[in-house]
Order: sequence, then C-alpha cells, then structure tokens
Amino acid sequence: MTPWTADELQRVGDAEELRVASRRKDGSLRPYVTIWVVRADDDIYIRSAYGADNPWYRRAKASGRGRIRAGGVERDVTFTDPGRAVDELVDAAYHRKYDRYGRLVDTVVGATAAAATTSLPESTGGNRNWDYRYSWIRDSAFSVRSLADVGCESEADGFRGFIERSAAGSAKRMHIMYGVGGERRLTETTLEHLEGYRGARPVRVGNAAMTQRQLDAYGLLVDQTWRWHQRGRSPDDDYWRFLLDIVDAAAEHWEEPDCGIWEVRGEPQHFVHSKIMCWAALDGLLKLNHDGVLVLPPAKVEAFDRERSEIEQAIERRGFNPSLGSYTSVLDGDKVDASLLLMACIGYKDAGDPRMRATYDLIHQRLGRNGLLHRYERFDGIAGVEGAFGICGFWAIDNLAKRGDLDAAERRFQHMLSFANDLGLYAEEIDIASGALLGNFPQAFTHVGLINAAVAIERARA
Repeated sequence: MTPWTADELQRVGDAEELRVASRRKDGSLRPYVTIWVVRADDDIYIRSAYGADNPWYRRAKASGRGRIRAGGVERDVTFTDPGRAVDELVDAAYHRKYDRYGRLVDTVVGATAAAATTSLPESTGGNRNWDYRYSWIRDSAFSVRSLADVGCESEADGFRGFIERSAAGSAKRMHIMYGVGGERRLTETTLEHLEGYRGARPVRVGNAAMTQRQLDAYGLLVDQTWRWHQRGRSPDDDYWRFLLDIVDAAAEHWEEPDCGIWEVRGEPQHFVHSKIMCWAALDGLLKLNHDGVLVLPPAKVEAFDRERSEIEQAIERRGFNPSLGSYTSVLDGDKVDASLLLMACIGYKDAGDPRMRATYDLIHQRLGRNGLLHRYERFDGIAGVEGAFGICGFWAIDNLAKRGDLDAAERRFQHMLSFANDLGLYAEEIDIASGALLGNFPQAFTHVGLINAAVAIERARA
C-alpha cells in the first residue's frame, strides 16, 4: 500500500465515515471499527481509527466476508476481489457508481429532490430562477413526516435513512442541502448561452444556498427523530451522538442570525421561525430523555431546559409585537411571514391560542390574495416578482383544522385543489391573477403541504 502524501490529502474532499466488522472463520462478527473512505478521481483512500496519526493509504487490500454499518444501515459484504474491497464496501453502503465521465453518480435509494427542474421562472420572463434538483434537509424532513402519516412508512424510512447518511458526522460538517447522492459541492453557476422558459434568464446550475446557515435544520432533524420514536423506531448509537451534537449546536447558536427558511440572499437576520426550530431541537431531545430513549446527565438536562426557556422568552418578548397583536418575521420586527403558521405544526404553540389566531389573521390580511398566500412581505434583497407559495396555503389549512375550524379548512382545501394541473400536480408557486403554475415543477414542498393539510383535516374529523 502506498501512503497518501500531504499534497494529495489537500486535494480531496470530505471522507465517508463507515463502521466495518469483518467475519471470523466461524461466521461470527469481529468488533466494529471505524474507517474513513475517500474517492479521488479513480483512486480509493482509506484510513482506520486505530490511531490519530495513522496515514491514509491508497487502495487498501482486504478480502473475505464482513458487514458494514453506515447511517443506521447494515449490509453483509463479500470482498471477492482484494484490490476492489473498498470499492465494494462503499458501493454496498451507498449504492453508488461511476458514470462514463468518471464522476461519482449517486443512486441512493431514499433521496428526494426538491423539484425535478432548474430555472423555471417565478414570473414570466423573470430572473428569480433557481436550481431545485437537490435534496434539502427541510424538504426531506417534511417528506418523512407526510409519507409516514399516510402509511408509507417504508418510503418514509428511505428518506430518513438518506438524511442520516448524508448529514451524519457532526453538526459543524452538516450542510442544509445535498445532491441526491449525498454530494456536498453544489456551486451555483449561470449558463449564459442558454435561454430559459419563455425567455427567462439566467439559467442556473447549482444553488448558492448550500453555503448558508439555516438554523431550522437542527430542529427538523430532532423533531423527526422524536416522531420516529413515537412510531416505535429509534436510530443507532452513532446517530444518537450526532443528535446530541446537533442540540449542542442549537443551544450554542440560536442567538445568532441566519438566512432562514426562505433562504434570503441579503444579510442574515434574527428570524423568529429559526429561533422556534432551535427551541424544537432542545424540546425534542428533552422529550426523548423523558421517555427514557436516551439518558442525559442531570447537568445536561438542566442546561438544555434552561436554554429552551431562554429561547421561548426571547420569542415571546421580542418575536411578538404587541402593537400588531402578532408574531413577526424577525425579532423586534413589524412584518409577518407565512412560516409563523408552522408554530402549531411543530407544537410550539396551539393553533387556537389567541396569539396564534391573531397572527393567522394578520398573515391573511397582509399576504393573502384570492385565497392564496405569499410567503412574506418582501425582504430578501432579490430583484423581480414572484407568485403565491403553494405550501403556505396548505399551512393555513393545517392551522384551521388544528383549531377546529373544519368547515373553513375544507373550503380552503377545495380551493387549493383547484390550482393543480390536470395530473393533480403543483409547482412551487401560483400566479395570483391567472392561477398559472410558476417556478420549478413538480415541487415536493407543495405536495407535502397538501398531504399534511389533508391529514390534519381527517384527524380533526375523528
């Protein structure tokens, strides 16, 4: 085996962390060990966990039978060709292959793209055109919940597994989005030689949001784990350690600004929704501890409980504007956005609470048109116009159902169904005047909202 030079190491990206156990001759498994695997062009590099000073090696040799564990998934592996042992291990763990250009093409079962298209405009001939052919933690977490709620647990578990495999490691290394095969480098570029739909420009490949800080990801992952625990499923020890790291990060960073759920491209701000999701991260882990799923040291429980209370106090003092009688988009603000409707969805505030009812009313007053909702009062610093956001209309229905206004929820639900195309599909946005679909298509986020709203109505009927 040839040691990897320092220069070579600098040219290679993030390593995949795997847990590997070989089999003895009697078929029993030896103890698991951690290894790190990196692909670089046509070479494979591996490093074991036997010592921090161990070098990386090119094309490590191995043979025999074993088992790999990655992101909660375990698979038996037979290394038939010693020279390709690591290739087989990585392929078995992640179902990956190379395409004819030598690049890694990921075919992980369970990945979900936000949309199937790039650069379909949010207004005819407009410039708000984005590449959504990637997998956001946010979209995937909502997908897990909605699919599980309608009984598609195997499909939901596939999405959950993809999130765990792609994000697992540490909160510092976690991205808010990945390629559908777990790729981390999604650099945004414009294709100047191409013209988009009805003359829309620019046509984009990649998405600059990959570099953003979006604090809601912490809460989404912990809330997902809590909901999966309620279904009788719990992740492995490696993922528990990852969750603790996530909650530590939420406790550390909640007071900092971020780009928020709407991925603003201006200066980061103190979005109330982001604070709520940091609260959700702490709340979810404390509930898991209370249920005995994991046992936290008393000092950790006390620290997390204190931090959760501080976040709630900040939201209620600075995220609620008494003059408006409503929660606001940002701390100490005077504008609203539709993500505030998610307070009831994640359990921060009951939908029937007077503050939530007043917030719902103000959102509809300021953002509502023709039974649809815009996502915010414009503050993103991007030129151009956009339509109403489909998922925001479904969030409103979810709120109505949760507070017991079933007739209103069902009327709005039927109204939202009228904007689907002949196949029952939605884009990201809807033109207020014409009802035309705008933006990338089909948009997973909108359909997730539809499912969640339908489930909320059915549960309210029960």
